[in-house]
Amino acid sequence: MPVTGHRLLIKIDEAEEVTKGGIIIAKTIQERQTEANIFGTLVAIGVTAWLGFDNGDPWAEVGDRVAVGKYVGFVIEDPTTLETFRLVNDNDLIAIIK
Repeated sequence: MPVTGHRLLIKIDEAEEVTKGGIIIAKTIQERQTEANIFGTLVAIGVTAWLGFDNGDPWAEVGDRVAVGKYVGFVIEDPTTLETFRLVNDNDLIAIIK
């Protein structure tokens, strides 16, 4: 999916339904996991992202794990794979998770 302008496309992590130990997580707990921030993987960067900030160097690269606010950007669902993405502005990136 190509991204235009100063936007970033992030594939949103799905909330776990079962822990690694096999415990089933209730839907209300899953919703709370994503209330404060949204975590995901950066999959595309617009050509003008981060221009005008400092020296214009990118803050993140495709493949980085990142965090953005829950209500930031525009939610997109791929109709073929049903994967959820979020299209956000470059300055809406909260953190890069290493």
